[in-house]
Amino acid sequence: MINRYLKGKSTEMVNLSKKNCVSWLILMFLFFVVSCGGQLKLQEGQEKLVSRDKKPGWLFKIDNDFVVGMSGKFESEKEARADALWDARKKIIERLGMKLSITQQENIYERTSQLDDEIITTSVEGEINTEAISRGLISVKAKEYCVEKYAKKYFGEIEYYYLAYVLVPFSKEEHDNLVNNTFDQLQNRFSNEYETVASVKSDVKSLLIHLNFLEKLIANAKDLIGMKSDLVAIVDGWQASLQKEKSLLKENIHITRIGMEQSIGTDRKLNEVIGVKLFYRDSPISNIGVKFFKGEIKIAEGFTDEIGEYVFLYHSPVIGNLDITARVNLGEEWQFSPVHFFFQNPLKVVLSIPELNAQGEQNNRIVENAVSEYLLQNGIYLDQSISLSQVDVVYLLKGRLDILAEQVKDCGYLLLIGRSYVQKVSKLPLTKNMFQAQSGCELKLIDPVNESIVWNVALTQDYVSGSSLLEAGNNSLLELSNMVIAKIEEFLHE
Repeated sequence: MINRYLKGKSTEMVNLSKKNCVSWLILMFLFFVVSCGGQLKLQEGQEKLVSRDKKPGWLFKIDNDFVVGMSGKFESEKEARADALWDARKKIIERLGMKLSITQQENIYERTSQLDDEIITTSVEGEINTEAISRGLISVKAKEYCVEKYAKKYFGEIEYYYLAYVLVPFSKEEHDNLVNNTFDQLQNRFSNEYETVASVKSDVKSLLIHLNFLEKLIANAKDLIGMKSDLVAIVDGWQASLQKEKSLLKENIHITRIGMEQSIGTDRKLNEVIGVKLFYRDSPISNIGVKFFKGEIKIAEGFTDEIGEYVFLYHSPVIGNLDITARVNLGEEWQFSPVHFFFQNPLKVVLSIPELNAQGEQNNRIVENAVSEYLLQNGIYLDQSISLSQVDVVYLLKGRLDILAEQVKDCGYLLLIGRSYVQKVSKLPLTKNMFQAQSGCELKLIDPVNESIVWNVALTQDYVSGSSLLEAGNNSLLELSNMVIAKIEEFLHE
Protein backbone atom coordinates (compact mmCIF):
# COMPACT_ATOMS: atom_id res chain seq x y z
CA MET A 1 0.00 0.00 0.00
CA ILE A 2 2.75 2.35 0.99
CA ASN A 3 4.75 1.33 -2.05
CA ARG A 4 1.81 2.05 -4.32
CA TYR A 5 1.41 5.47 -2.65
CA LEU A 6 5.09 6.26 -3.06
CA LYS A 7 5.07 5.05 -6.59
CA GLY A 8 2.09 7.23 -7.37
CA LYS A 9 3.72 10.22 -5.76
CA SER A 10 6.84 9.58 -7.73
CA THR A 11 4.89 9.46 -10.97
CA GLU A 12 3.07 12.65 -9.99
CA MET A 13 6.39 14.38 -9.24
CA VAL A 14 7.81 13.32 -12.59
CA ASN A 15 4.72 14.62 -14.38
CA LEU A 16 4.93 17.88 -12.44
CA SER A 17 8.62 18.22 -13.30
CA LYS A 18 7.78 17.68 -16.95
CA LYS A 19 5.10 20.34 -16.77
CA ASN A 20 7.53 22.80 -15.14
CA CYS A 21 10.09 22.10 -17.82
CA VAL A 22 7.58 22.68 -20.58
CA SER A 23 6.44 25.90 -18.89
CA TRP A 24 10.03 27.06 -18.57
CA LEU A 25 10.69 26.34 -22.24
CA ILE A 26 7.53 28.23 -23.23
CA LEU A 27 8.59 31.19 -21.09
CA MET A 28 12.08 31.15 -22.62
CA PHE A 29 10.58 31.02 -26.12
CA LEU A 30 8.23 33.92 -25.35
CA PHE A 31 11.13 35.93 -23.94
CA PHE A 32 13.15 35.23 -27.08
CA VAL A 33 10.22 36.26 -29.30
CA VAL A 34 9.66 39.44 -27.30
CA SER A 35 13.34 40.39 -27.18
CA CYS A 36 14.25 39.39 -30.74
CA GLY A 37 10.98 39.35 -32.59
CA GLY A 38 11.06 43.17 -33.09
CA GLN A 39 14.32 42.86 -34.94
CA LEU A 40 13.07 39.94 -36.93
CA LYS A 41 9.90 41.75 -37.94
CA LEU A 42 11.59 45.14 -38.64
CA GLN A 43 12.33 45.38 -42.35
CA GLU A 44 15.35 47.17 -43.79
CA GLY A 45 14.71 50.91 -43.62
CA GLN A 46 11.58 50.48 -41.51
CA GLU A 47 11.08 52.72 -38.44
CA LYS A 48 9.14 51.93 -35.27
CA LEU A 49 8.21 53.95 -32.21
CA VAL A 50 9.59 52.10 -29.18
CA SER A 51 8.89 54.54 -26.35
CA ARG A 52 7.59 58.04 -25.71
CA ASP A 53 6.28 60.36 -23.10
CA LYS A 54 2.56 60.62 -22.82
CA LYS A 55 1.49 62.81 -25.73
CA PRO A 56 0.20 66.10 -24.30
CA GLY A 57 -2.80 67.94 -25.66
CA TRP A 58 -0.77 71.02 -26.65
CA LEU A 59 0.80 69.06 -29.50
CA PHE A 60 -2.53 69.15 -31.34
CA LYS A 61 -3.54 72.75 -30.64
CA ILE A 62 -2.89 76.00 -32.44
CA ASP A 63 -2.82 78.95 -30.09
CA ASN A 64 -1.52 82.51 -30.15
CA ASP A 65 -0.34 82.19 -26.56
CA PHE A 66 2.35 79.58 -27.15
CA VAL A 67 4.78 78.21 -29.70
CA VAL A 68 5.52 74.53 -30.32
CA GLY A 69 8.97 73.58 -31.50
CA MET A 70 9.75 70.25 -33.17
CA SER A 71 13.19 68.71 -33.57
CA GLY A 72 14.75 66.68 -36.32
CA LYS A 73 16.06 63.15 -35.77
CA PHE A 74 18.99 62.92 -33.36
CA GLU A 75 21.00 60.14 -31.72
CA SER A 76 20.64 61.62 -28.25
CA GLU A 77 17.68 63.05 -26.38
CA LYS A 78 19.72 66.11 -25.40
CA GLU A 79 20.39 67.00 -29.04
CA ALA A 80 16.73 66.51 -29.94
CA ARG A 81 15.63 68.82 -27.10
CA ALA A 82 18.12 71.49 -28.20
CA ASP A 83 16.91 71.33 -31.80
CA ALA A 84 13.26 71.59 -30.73
CA LEU A 85 14.15 74.71 -28.74
CA TRP A 86 15.87 76.20 -31.78
CA ASP A 87 12.80 75.46 -33.88
CA ALA A 88 10.70 77.33 -31.31
CA ARG A 89 13.13 80.26 -31.52
CA LYS A 90 12.76 80.43 -35.27
CA LYS A 91 8.99 80.52 -34.97
CA ILE A 92 9.21 83.33 -32.42
CA ILE A 93 11.47 85.29 -34.79
CA GLU A 94 8.91 84.74 -37.56
CA ARG A 95 6.17 86.12 -35.31
CA LEU A 96 8.31 89.19 -34.72
CA GLY A 97 8.28 89.76 -38.47
CA MET A 98 12.04 90.21 -38.71
CA LYS A 99 13.72 89.61 -42.06
CA LEU A 100 16.72 87.48 -41.18
CA SER A 101 18.79 85.50 -43.64
CA ILE A 102 19.69 81.87 -42.99
CA THR A 103 23.20 83.01 -42.03
CA GLN A 104 21.82 85.50 -39.50
CA GLN A 105 19.54 82.84 -38.00
CA GLU A 106 22.53 80.52 -37.69
CA ASN A 107 24.43 83.31 -35.93
CA ILE A 108 21.63 83.56 -33.36
CA TYR A 109 21.77 79.80 -32.92
CA GLU A 110 25.54 79.88 -32.36
CA ARG A 111 25.18 82.66 -29.80
CA THR A 112 22.51 80.81 -27.88
CA SER A 113 23.58 77.19 -28.20
CA GLN A 114 24.54 76.68 -24.54
CA LEU A 115 21.13 75.40 -23.54
CA ASP A 116 19.64 74.11 -20.32
CA ASP A 117 15.92 74.45 -19.64
CA GLU A 118 15.85 77.94 -21.11
CA ILE A 119 15.62 78.99 -24.74
CA ILE A 120 18.63 81.29 -24.55
CA THR A 121 21.70 81.94 -22.49
CA THR A 122 23.19 85.41 -22.12
CA SER A 123 26.12 85.05 -24.54
CA VAL A 124 24.93 87.47 -27.18
CA GLU A 125 27.82 89.78 -28.15
CA GLY A 126 28.28 90.36 -31.87
CA GLU A 127 26.80 91.86 -35.01
CA ILE A 128 23.77 94.12 -34.81
CA ASN A 129 21.62 91.98 -37.10
CA THR A 130 21.47 89.28 -34.45
CA GLU A 131 22.60 90.83 -31.18
CA ALA A 132 19.41 92.71 -30.30
CA ILE A 133 17.04 89.85 -31.12
CA SER A 134 19.25 87.44 -29.16
CA ARG A 135 19.12 89.69 -26.09
CA GLY A 136 15.36 89.98 -26.38
CA LEU A 137 14.91 86.22 -26.47
CA ILE A 138 16.77 85.66 -23.21
CA SER A 139 13.60 85.93 -21.12
CA VAL A 140 11.67 83.36 -23.15
CA LYS A 141 11.66 79.92 -21.46
CA ALA A 142 10.55 76.39 -22.32
CA LYS A 143 7.57 75.07 -20.32
CA GLU A 144 7.11 71.42 -21.32
CA TYR A 145 8.77 68.72 -23.41
CA CYS A 146 7.59 65.57 -25.13
CA VAL A 147 10.21 63.08 -26.35
CA GLU A 148 9.77 60.05 -28.64
CA LYS A 149 12.28 57.25 -29.22
CA TYR A 150 12.33 55.35 -32.51
CA ALA A 151 14.11 52.24 -33.77
CA LYS A 152 15.21 51.86 -37.37
CA LYS A 153 16.80 48.98 -39.20
CA TYR A 154 19.78 50.22 -41.19
CA PHE A 155 22.12 47.83 -43.06
CA GLY A 156 20.90 44.97 -40.88
CA GLU A 157 21.56 46.79 -37.60
CA ILE A 158 19.05 48.40 -35.27
CA GLU A 159 19.70 52.11 -34.63
CA TYR A 160 17.78 54.49 -32.41
CA TYR A 161 16.93 58.16 -32.70
CA TYR A 162 14.89 60.75 -30.81
CA LEU A 163 12.26 63.30 -31.72
CA ALA A 164 11.47 66.07 -29.26
CA TYR A 165 8.70 68.65 -28.93
CA VAL A 166 8.76 71.72 -26.71
CA LEU A 167 6.04 74.09 -25.52
CA VAL A 168 7.10 77.73 -25.18
CA PRO A 169 4.62 80.30 -23.83
CA PHE A 170 4.55 83.35 -26.09
CA SER A 171 1.49 85.58 -25.79
CA LYS A 172 0.69 88.93 -27.43
CA GLU A 173 1.93 90.66 -24.30
CA GLU A 174 5.21 88.73 -24.41
CA HIS A 175 5.50 89.53 -28.10
CA ASP A 176 5.13 93.26 -27.43
CA ASN A 177 7.57 93.11 -24.54
CA LEU A 178 10.09 91.31 -26.72
CA VAL A 179 9.72 93.88 -29.48
CA ASN A 180 10.10 96.76 -27.01
CA ASN A 181 13.08 95.18 -25.26
CA THR A 182 14.75 94.45 -28.57
CA PHE A 183 14.06 97.98 -29.79
CA ASP A 184 15.59 99.38 -26.61
CA GLN A 185 18.76 97.45 -27.42
CA LEU A 186 18.77 98.91 -30.93
CA GLN A 187 18.15 102.43 -29.65
CA ASN A 188 21.02 102.23 -27.17
CA ARG A 189 23.31 100.88 -29.86
CA PHE A 190 22.31 103.63 -32.31
CA SER A 191 23.06 106.33 -29.72
CA ASN A 192 26.48 104.84 -28.98
CA GLU A 193 27.38 104.45 -32.65
CA TYR A 194 26.19 107.94 -33.54
CA GLU A 195 28.41 109.39 -30.83
CA THR A 196 31.30 107.40 -32.29
CA VAL A 197 30.67 108.95 -35.74
CA ALA A 198 31.43 112.41 -34.32
CA SER A 199 34.76 111.19 -32.92
CA VAL A 200 36.10 109.52 -36.11
CA LYS A 201 35.39 112.24 -38.67
CA SER A 202 39.10 112.63 -39.37
CA ASP A 203 39.32 108.97 -40.45
CA VAL A 204 37.10 108.40 -43.48
CA LYS A 205 37.56 104.62 -43.48
CA SER A 206 36.36 104.32 -39.88
CA LEU A 207 33.59 106.79 -40.61
CA LEU A 208 32.35 104.69 -43.51
CA ILE A 209 32.32 101.55 -41.36
CA HIS A 210 30.24 103.23 -38.65
CA LEU A 211 27.83 104.85 -41.11
CA ASN A 212 27.26 101.55 -42.88
CA PHE A 213 26.70 99.94 -39.49
CA LEU A 214 24.06 102.56 -38.64
CA GLU A 215 22.39 101.91 -42.00
CA LYS A 216 22.04 98.22 -41.17
CA LEU A 217 20.84 98.99 -37.68
CA ILE A 218 18.05 101.22 -39.03
CA ALA A 219 16.98 98.54 -41.51
CA ASN A 220 16.97 96.02 -38.67
CA ALA A 221 14.80 98.31 -36.54
CA LYS A 222 12.31 98.91 -39.38
CA ASP A 223 11.84 95.19 -39.86
CA LEU A 224 11.25 94.77 -36.14
CA ILE A 225 8.73 97.54 -35.34
CA GLY A 226 6.38 97.20 -38.28
CA MET A 227 3.72 99.92 -38.13
CA LYS A 228 4.10 100.96 -34.48
CA SER A 229 3.71 104.73 -34.98
CA ASP A 230 5.62 105.81 -31.85
CA LEU A 231 8.62 103.64 -32.76
CA VAL A 232 8.41 104.54 -36.46
CA ALA A 233 8.79 108.22 -35.54
CA ILE A 234 11.95 107.44 -33.57
CA VAL A 235 13.49 105.43 -36.41
CA ASP A 236 12.61 108.19 -38.90
CA GLY A 237 14.62 110.53 -36.68
CA TRP A 238 17.58 108.14 -36.84
CA GLN A 239 17.28 108.03 -40.61
CA ALA A 240 17.31 111.83 -40.88
CA SER A 241 20.43 112.07 -38.69
CA LEU A 242 22.20 109.39 -40.69
CA GLN A 243 21.31 111.04 -43.99
CA LYS A 244 22.76 114.32 -42.77
CA GLU A 245 26.07 112.64 -41.89
CA LYS A 246 26.19 110.80 -45.23
CA SER A 247 25.59 114.04 -47.14
CA LEU A 248 28.36 115.80 -45.22
CA LEU A 249 30.74 112.96 -45.93
CA LYS A 250 29.98 112.93 -49.64
CA GLU A 251 30.37 116.71 -49.87
CA ASN A 252 33.85 116.49 -48.34
CA ILE A 253 35.18 113.68 -50.55
CA HIS A 254 36.99 115.00 -53.61
CA ILE A 255 38.36 113.10 -56.60
CA THR A 256 40.99 114.69 -58.85
CA ARG A 257 42.35 113.36 -62.14
CA ILE A 258 46.03 112.63 -62.67
CA GLY A 259 47.60 112.83 -66.15
CA MET A 260 44.61 114.30 -67.95
CA GLU A 261 46.56 117.22 -69.45
CA GLN A 262 49.39 115.23 -71.02
CA SER A 263 49.94 115.18 -74.77
CA ILE A 264 50.19 112.15 -77.03
CA GLY A 265 53.66 111.31 -78.32
CA THR A 266 54.76 110.64 -81.88
CA ASP A 267 54.47 106.95 -81.06
CA ARG A 268 50.72 107.53 -80.49
CA LYS A 269 51.08 106.59 -76.83
CA LEU A 270 50.48 108.31 -73.51
CA ASN A 271 53.92 108.73 -72.01
CA GLU A 272 52.69 109.55 -68.51
CA VAL A 273 50.49 107.69 -66.06
CA ILE A 274 46.81 108.44 -65.59
CA GLY A 275 44.88 107.94 -62.37
CA VAL A 276 42.88 109.50 -59.57
CA LYS A 277 43.59 111.01 -56.18
CA LEU A 278 41.07 110.88 -53.33
CA PHE A 279 40.76 113.39 -50.50
CA TYR A 280 38.49 113.66 -47.51
CA ARG A 281 38.65 117.36 -46.69
CA ASP A 282 42.42 117.85 -46.84
CA SER A 283 43.42 114.29 -45.96
CA PRO A 284 44.18 111.56 -48.56
CA ILE A 285 42.04 108.42 -48.51
CA SER A 286 44.04 105.22 -48.83
CA ASN A 287 43.02 101.65 -49.66
CA ILE A 288 39.97 102.62 -51.74
CA GLY A 289 39.17 100.43 -54.76
CA VAL A 290 39.41 102.06 -58.21
CA LYS A 291 38.59 100.50 -61.59
CA PHE A 292 39.32 101.91 -65.05
CA PHE A 293 37.23 101.03 -68.09
CA LYS A 294 37.45 101.57 -71.83
CA GLY A 295 33.81 101.29 -72.80
CA GLU A 296 32.62 98.30 -70.78
CA ILE A 297 36.02 96.57 -70.80
CA LYS A 298 38.02 96.80 -67.57
CA ILE A 299 41.60 97.80 -68.34
CA ALA A 300 43.03 98.39 -64.86
CA GLU A 301 42.10 98.16 -61.18
CA GLY A 302 43.77 98.66 -57.83
CA PHE A 303 43.67 100.56 -54.53
CA THR A 304 44.70 104.08 -53.58
CA ASP A 305 48.04 104.29 -51.80
CA GLU A 306 48.99 106.14 -48.62
CA ILE A 307 48.78 109.51 -50.41
CA GLY A 308 45.36 108.66 -51.83
CA GLU A 309 46.51 107.92 -55.40
CA TYR A 310 46.00 105.08 -57.83
CA VAL A 311 47.78 105.43 -61.19
CA PHE A 312 48.66 103.19 -64.15
CA LEU A 313 50.30 103.52 -67.57
CA TYR A 314 48.05 103.02 -70.59
CA HIS A 315 50.24 101.06 -73.00
CA SER A 316 48.15 100.90 -76.18
CA PRO A 317 48.47 103.46 -79.00
CA VAL A 318 45.81 106.16 -79.02
CA ILE A 319 44.05 106.06 -82.37
CA GLY A 320 41.31 108.61 -82.88
CA ASN A 321 39.43 109.29 -79.65
CA LEU A 322 40.21 107.57 -76.35
CA ASP A 323 37.58 107.73 -73.61
CA ILE A 324 38.54 106.08 -70.30
CA THR A 325 36.29 105.99 -67.25
CA ALA A 326 37.45 105.67 -63.64
CA ARG A 327 34.95 104.31 -61.12
CA VAL A 328 35.55 104.83 -57.42
CA ASN A 329 33.51 102.76 -55.02
CA LEU A 330 33.65 103.22 -51.27
CA GLY A 331 30.94 100.61 -50.73
CA GLU A 332 27.47 99.72 -51.92
CA GLU A 333 26.00 102.82 -50.26
CA TRP A 334 28.67 105.16 -51.67
CA GLN A 335 28.55 105.32 -55.42
CA PHE A 336 30.26 108.32 -57.02
CA SER A 337 29.83 109.67 -60.53
CA PRO A 338 32.37 108.19 -62.98
CA VAL A 339 35.49 110.24 -63.69
CA HIS A 340 36.26 110.60 -67.42
CA PHE A 341 39.59 110.85 -69.22
CA PHE A 342 39.34 111.96 -72.84
CA PHE A 343 42.25 112.06 -75.28
CA GLN A 344 42.24 112.86 -79.00
CA ASN A 345 44.73 111.79 -81.61
CA PRO A 346 43.14 112.70 -84.97
CA LEU A 347 43.37 109.95 -87.52
CA LYS A 348 45.56 110.52 -90.57
CA VAL A 349 45.29 107.68 -93.01
CA VAL A 350 46.94 106.40 -96.18
CA LEU A 351 44.26 104.40 -98.01
CA SER A 352 44.85 101.67 -100.58
CA ILE A 353 42.31 98.95 -101.45
CA PRO A 354 43.01 97.42 -104.92
CA GLU A 355 40.00 95.72 -106.50
CA LEU A 356 39.19 93.04 -109.08
CA ASN A 357 35.81 93.19 -110.81
CA ALA A 358 33.81 90.30 -112.25
CA GLN A 359 35.93 90.32 -115.38
CA GLY A 360 39.23 90.17 -113.49
CA GLU A 361 39.99 93.83 -114.26
CA GLN A 362 41.25 96.57 -111.94
CA ASN A 363 39.55 99.54 -113.57
CA ASN A 364 37.46 100.73 -110.58
CA ARG A 365 37.81 100.78 -106.80
CA ILE A 366 34.22 100.71 -105.60
CA VAL A 367 35.03 99.71 -102.00
CA GLU A 368 37.97 102.14 -101.69
CA ASN A 369 35.91 105.07 -103.02
CA ALA A 370 33.08 104.37 -100.54
CA VAL A 371 35.54 104.10 -97.60
CA SER A 372 37.33 107.30 -98.68
CA GLU A 373 34.06 109.24 -98.77
CA TYR A 374 33.07 107.94 -95.33
CA LEU A 375 36.42 108.85 -93.74
CA LEU A 376 36.39 112.40 -95.17
CA GLN A 377 32.81 112.95 -93.99
CA ASN A 378 33.89 111.95 -90.48
CA GLY A 379 36.83 114.33 -90.26
CA ILE A 380 39.58 111.78 -90.89
CA TYR A 381 42.45 113.16 -92.95
CA LEU A 382 43.50 111.16 -96.02
CA ASP A 383 47.03 111.60 -97.33
CA GLN A 384 47.15 111.00 -101.07
CA SER A 385 50.82 111.96 -101.46
CA ILE A 386 51.95 108.47 -100.48
CA SER A 387 51.04 105.60 -102.74
CA LEU A 388 51.45 101.90 -102.17
CA SER A 389 51.92 99.42 -104.98
CA GLN A 390 49.74 96.35 -105.21
CA VAL A 391 52.79 94.27 -104.38
CA ASP A 392 53.30 96.29 -101.18
CA VAL A 393 49.63 95.80 -100.27
CA VAL A 394 49.84 92.03 -100.76
CA TYR A 395 52.97 91.82 -98.58
CA LEU A 396 51.39 93.95 -95.87
CA LEU A 397 48.24 91.81 -95.91
CA LYS A 398 50.51 88.82 -95.30
CA GLY A 399 52.00 90.55 -92.24
CA ARG A 400 55.31 91.55 -93.88
CA LEU A 401 55.65 94.89 -92.11
CA ASP A 402 59.41 94.88 -92.71
CA ILE A 403 58.86 96.08 -96.30
CA LEU A 404 57.57 99.48 -95.12
CA ALA A 405 59.61 102.31 -96.62
CA GLU A 406 61.14 104.92 -94.34
CA GLN A 407 58.93 107.65 -95.78
CA VAL A 408 55.88 105.61 -94.80
CA LYS A 409 57.21 105.06 -91.28
CA ASP A 410 58.19 108.68 -90.80
CA CYS A 411 54.92 110.20 -92.00
CA GLY A 412 53.16 109.19 -88.82
CA TYR A 413 50.02 108.13 -90.71
CA LEU A 414 48.09 104.90 -90.36
CA LEU A 415 47.82 102.57 -93.35
CA LEU A 416 44.33 101.32 -94.15
CA ILE A 417 45.06 98.70 -96.78
CA GLY A 418 43.21 95.78 -98.25
CA ARG A 419 41.88 94.15 -101.37
CA SER A 420 38.37 93.66 -102.67
CA TYR A 421 37.31 91.23 -105.38
CA VAL A 422 34.44 89.46 -107.06
CA GLN A 423 35.05 85.82 -106.29
CA LYS A 424 32.10 83.94 -107.81
CA VAL A 425 29.88 84.79 -110.80
CA SER A 426 27.24 82.59 -112.35
CA LYS A 427 24.15 82.82 -114.53
CA LEU A 428 20.86 82.60 -112.70
CA PRO A 429 19.07 79.36 -113.61
CA LEU A 430 15.68 79.64 -115.33
CA THR A 431 16.15 83.41 -115.73
CA LYS A 432 17.19 84.85 -119.07
CA ASN A 433 20.09 87.33 -119.08
CA MET A 434 20.43 87.51 -115.27
CA PHE A 435 23.61 86.88 -113.33
CA GLN A 436 24.62 86.61 -109.70
CA ALA A 437 27.93 87.47 -108.06
CA GLN A 438 29.60 87.03 -104.69
CA SER A 439 32.39 89.31 -103.43
CA GLY A 440 34.89 89.50 -100.58
CA CYS A 441 37.27 91.89 -98.90
CA GLU A 442 40.29 91.82 -96.58
CA LEU A 443 41.23 94.94 -94.60
CA LYS A 444 44.03 95.84 -92.20
CA LEU A 445 44.82 99.01 -90.29
CA ILE A 446 48.58 99.18 -89.76
CA ASP A 447 50.57 101.42 -87.43
CA PRO A 448 53.92 101.95 -89.25
CA VAL A 449 55.50 103.77 -86.28
CA ASN A 450 55.01 100.81 -83.93
CA GLU A 451 55.07 98.27 -86.78
CA SER A 452 51.87 96.70 -85.51
CA ILE A 453 48.51 95.65 -86.90
CA VAL A 454 45.86 97.71 -85.13
CA TRP A 455 42.78 96.14 -86.67
CA ASN A 456 41.89 93.61 -89.34
CA VAL A 457 38.74 92.12 -90.79
CA ALA A 458 37.65 89.77 -93.57
CA LEU A 459 34.15 90.05 -95.07
CA THR A 460 32.07 88.17 -97.64
CA GLN A 461 29.03 89.59 -99.40
CA ASP A 462 26.51 86.95 -100.42
CA TYR A 463 25.15 86.71 -103.96
CA VAL A 464 23.76 89.86 -105.59
CA SER A 465 22.12 89.81 -109.02
CA GLY A 466 22.51 91.97 -112.14
CA SER A 467 21.55 92.02 -115.79
CA SER A 468 25.11 91.31 -116.85
CA LEU A 469 28.13 89.58 -115.42
CA LEU A 470 29.85 92.92 -114.77
CA GLU A 471 26.75 94.55 -113.26
CA ALA A 472 26.16 91.64 -110.90
CA GLY A 473 29.79 91.89 -109.74
CA ASN A 474 29.65 95.67 -109.25
CA ASN A 475 26.34 95.42 -107.40
CA SER A 476 27.91 92.88 -105.09
CA LEU A 477 30.91 95.17 -104.50
CA LEU A 478 28.56 98.08 -103.68
CA GLU A 479 26.82 95.97 -101.05
CA LEU A 480 30.22 94.84 -99.79
CA SER A 481 31.33 98.46 -99.35
CA ASN A 482 28.37 99.07 -97.01
CA MET A 483 29.51 96.14 -94.88
CA VAL A 484 33.06 97.51 -94.81
CA ILE A 485 31.93 100.98 -93.71
CA ALA A 486 29.79 99.47 -90.97
CA LYS A 487 32.83 97.56 -89.65
CA ILE A 488 35.05 100.66 -89.75
CA GLU A 489 32.39 102.66 -87.90
CA GLU A 490 32.16 99.92 -85.29
CA PHE A 491 35.94 100.02 -84.83
CA LEU A 492 36.06 103.82 -84.49
CA HIS A 493 33.39 103.78 -81.78
CA GLU A 494 34.77 100.93 -79.68
